[in-house]
Formats: sequence, C-alpha cells, structure tokens
Amino acid sequence: NVHPNYKVSFESVVLYIPDLMILENNEWFNDKILSFIGEYLMIRIADRKVHVFLPPETEMIRHAKGEEEVEMYFGMLEVHLKPVVAFIVNNNEDVTRANGGSHWSLLVFDRKTDDFYHFDSANNYNHAAAEALMEKSRWLVGQEDGTRKLIAVKCLQQENGKDCGVYVANFLHALCEHQNVEDIGKMERIVLPRQAWRDLILSFGTFVFWITQDDTSLLIRIRAPHGNLAELDYDHGGFMFVFTCPPYFLRLQFKQMVEEYGSGNGKVEWKSEEGEFHIRIPKVHKNEQFTNLDMITELLNPTLEPHGRAMVEELEDVDSEDVDPEDVEEDPEGNEFLIDQEVPEPECPQTDDFLKNHGYGFGWTKIGVIERLRAEIGKIVDIQNPEDVEIEKRVEEMSKVDLEAFDEGRYLADTLEPEQDLLSIIASPFSLPLDLTDEDRVRLKDLRKTKIQKIWASDLEIATSLVDILYAYCYDQRVNQWETNCESGWTCSKLSPSLSYFVKFGSVKACLISSIRRSLTYPLYRNFSLSSQIINDVCHVIKSDRTALLHILCDIHRIFIESGEFRYILNDLFITDYIFWIQSVPEDVLKTILKEMETEGIQKEDVGWDLEILETEARIIAVALDSDDEPDH
Repeated sequence: NVHPNYKVSFESVVLYIPDLMILENNEWFNDKILSFIGEYLMIRIADRKVHVFLPPETEMIRHAKGEEEVEMYFGMLEVHLKPVVAFIVNNNEDVTRANGGSHWSLLVFDRKTDDFYHFDSANNYNHAAAEALMEKSRWLVGQEDGTRKLIAVKCLQQENGKDCGVYVANFLHALCEHQNVEDIGKMERIVLPRQAWRDLILSFGTFVFWITQDDTSLLIRIRAPHGNLAELDYDHGGFMFVFTCPPYFLRLQFKQMVEEYGSGNGKVEWKSEEGEFHIRIPKVHKNEQFTNLDMITELLNPTLEPHGRAMVEELEDVDSEDVDPEDVEEDPEGNEFLIDQEVPEPECPQTDDFLKNHGYGFGWTKIGVIERLRAEIGKIVDIQNPEDVEIEKRVEEMSKVDLEAFDEGRYLADTLEPEQDLLSIIASPFSLPLDLTDEDRVRLKDLRKTKIQKIWASDLEIATSLVDILYAYCYDQRVNQWETNCESGWTCSKLSPSLSYFVKFGSVKACLISSIRRSLTYPLYRNFSLSSQIINDVCHVIKSDRTALLHILCDIHRIFIESGEFRYILNDLFITDYIFWIQSVPEDVLKTILKEMETEGIQKEDVGWDLEILETEARIIAVALDSDDEPDH
C-alpha cells in the first residue's frame, strides 16, 4: 500500500522509494540512509550533546581546499563547544559521483582526551580517508594539540561486504546514547540489526487511523500530517473505503456495508491542529453494529471467505475479441481490488511428513530456520537442534532440562522467606494496559502477511501455545510493575515453552504446568504463589476481549525487536503470524481455552517436582536448627 511518491523524512533528510528499497533488499546503506540515522541519533538520542557530521558534510570537509573553506561552510555550527563530535566517513575519492566509495566507518573527536578515534569494521580499511578528514577538521573541532595522531580503535568487525553501514549506525548509537567514546570499543555484538533500522526509519513515514461508530455512521480519523491536501481523494461504498493523500494511502475492507460516495451523505474535515482528516461515512443499515473495527490488519488485508472452487481453473479457448465487455461479471464485493501480495517461500527440500513431525514456529509450519542461522543467533532458544527432535518428544526433553536446572535452594528461599518486594508483586492488582496504542496501530498497518502453505495444527492447539506466550509476558509485566525493561525480551522468550522449546501441548493444563515449571526455574523470583497469580492474569487478559490480545502480541513484537540478541527472529517464527491469526480466529476457540484455564486449577503436586516434600523437609531442618540454638536450662 505505497503511493509512487511515498517518502519518509526526518528534519532535513528525505528518503524516497529507491532509498527504502535498500532496507527491504538488505543492500549496502547509501549516504541518505546514514544521513537519516545520523540526524535521528544526534537529535533524538544524544539531544544534540553530540554533533554528527553527515556523509555529504563529511565529504565537503575532507575535500575542502583548506581550513578557511571548512570554516566558511561549518563555522557557524560552533562544534568546538561540543564535548564529542562524530563524522560518518566514506572512502569516496570522486566528489562528483553520487553514492561513490565502497566503505563506511566512524571518526570521533573526544574533547576530554583531545584525540581523534577511528572505528572501522573492516580492519581499518578507511584509515587514509579518516586521517585526511582529521587533518581538515582539527581547527573546526578546536583540538588543542594539532600534532596528535589518529588512534585506530579495536572494534567489532563485519563478516560480509555490505554491513559496514549497519556497524557505523550501531557505533554511532552507542556513542549518542551516553556520549562516551569508550562505549564503542566495548561493544560485543550488534545491538540494532538491519531489521531494527528498517522499522525505525519506516515509522517516520507511517500514519495512524482510528474508527468509531454511532447508530448511523462510521467516523474514520486519519492522522496524516504531511499529506498533500491538493491531491486528497477518497471513495467508499459497499464494503470498501479508499483514501489517498500523497504520500499516504489507505484501503479498508469492512464486514458490513457503507453507503456509496455518490449518495452525498458523507463528510470530510481537515483538523490542522491535530494533522488529522475526519471522514464520516453513513451506514447502509442504520443501527447495525460494525464488528472488528480494532482488528487493524484484518481491515487492511481481509481474509477472503473460503470456497471449494479450484484455485486455478482451465477455461475453454475463447478469442478475447469475441467477448462482450458487458458480459464480464464484476465481483459485487469488490474483491478484484484485494490482490494477494505474497513473499515467495524459500525452497525447502523437506517432505510434508518431516515438517509435520519436526516443524516449529506458528502452527509448527516452519523448518530449517534455526539450523541455518544457528552460528549467527547463538542460543536465543533452548532447543539446540529442533530439526532432530520430533514434536511429540520435545515436552519430555524440555521437562528433563528444566528439572536439571531447577535450584531447590532458590525456590525454598523465595517460598519460605520471601522478600517484601516479592510479596508486594504477588499482591499487586492487575494493572496491565490492554487498549491498542498508536504504536500498535502503526505496527499493524505495516506488518506484511505471508502465506502459510499448509497448517496441520488445529486452532485449539495454536491457541494453547498462545497461553504460554501470554504467561511469559504477564510474568514479565507483573514483576516489573507493569512495564518493560532491558530484560523483558529474555524473560518473554525464556519462560515460554513454545518460544524456547517449540513444544506442542495436548491440553491447556499441560501447557500451564510447563509454564509454571519454567517460572520456578529460570527468572529472578521463583515462587508458586506468584506463578499461580500469573495464571489469573492470563485469564483476565483472555476475558477482556480480542483487542487486549492483539495489543499484547504487538507489544511482544516490539520487545523482541528492541531487546537485541536476534530475538526479532521469534517474530518471524511466531508473533507476526499470531497477530494475524488472533484477528480472525473464531471466538469459540478463545472461550474453550478460557474455560479450561478456569476449571483446571494447578496445584503444587501437579508440577511433579515434590515441592511440598521439599518445603516440609526444609521446615523440619529449620526447626531443628532453631532448637539447637536455644540455650540449655
């Protein structure tokens, strides 16, 4: 849904579709993308405490004839007053050639040490270019000792020929976050991969919309602050609504009918202060309640009604000249506009039987991903070789691993002598926000749906796995006072059996028992009462409505992108598909899951680790020790 003139802008930097395609196609970052990132980090992250010279400016300095020319162009910036000055360096020697050069690096001046530092992810490949830039910049940044040499700092090294821009962006992010040059050299991994930069940049080109209704009409609010009002156009009728105002485009498909635009009963207003269009559309049937108006993805990319027709039908040979245009039947529901846009699935040599028995991810429909990426992603999941472990054996294997990792001392400490903080966490009333946020709406609008060829799992089995994902999220929220933190990505992925071990449960009770076991084994607080309270939290979420589940899935999606450690891959495997699925799954499935959760009370003996015996023995030992300490009379 991108208009040909679509663009993304931040401050003085504007990216157009050719620039954005670099992000989509995992290509070498050009100067405009790094300019966008540099401007963003300087203003939003460093709050201008670090000055960042963008690639075009850096090239002007490096190829200037002398200090006078540099002063003429950049003296008014007064960077000699800044504690840290950064330069995005390219090795382009032809200033007349756009996007020239072959490598990016980062040059930093630190006023605290009066030194220039060079961070190069390709074994100091850009040393000559950085040195020349330093010589032209000494007076500009106000270096006191103009004879000091360039310091090449040992830093993270790229593993291919196109990621230098990603490394520079991460170096610059580390610098801007705390204004500490030493932080760059201490980096052990790339925190923000390509996907994170893509999502960040595209967020500046997105717009948000809301839909409310009364008995007679819908009100669609579209926040489009940079829209070209002269080119505003919109249409509605039947089940469809279409809005264009370059660079924005929006198409919605409702489940109930609205009046045609030509009826003249609609209305549009431009609210300049909010940067919003308010468009009112009359309903065909008054007093009819439109459903799923918060299911953003389903409105944008509706699931067509299933049918028994062959997907491809062989037609008799007919000369197109013999066909009368009036005889061509139009689709009364407007589905001719709903062309599927699919990302081709990579070739997979595995048979359906192998996938059915060894698959993982949403609906256990994926294979080969972990095996292919293991060297890069490390241990973001606990199951090491999922392609070698059959689905039906994973629960048993996970249970053995969890039992081996279970620390009786930690459990007893949190059970018999819980800290006041833990008791407060358990007693805390449910305070999790469950409404869709503006950030959720943007995320839902931008997510792209890929076709899953075949799903053997039932909706009930898929929903059961969702329970342990919700359990892990609710645990993280409760222990962190209903907020996320830097450990949220680890907690959500580690405590969920589905995300960490790719299991499939035969019942909701089995799912809850495994979730409790992991909550008693791995996180900071290991207390059965806390684990039981989390079950109540999950019930509360499912009871709320489908919108609450959608918000939580969007928040998990955000957490996995922002938490690093390549956890965004879990979005590709699970969360994105769950976001689409939850918007259209039958309500009876969720009711069945909730009923099982409410009727299957989990007791300590269900966990199977003799917890009550452990506690009793610990109490007996404690009493005996207390008796030994008593003075003899």
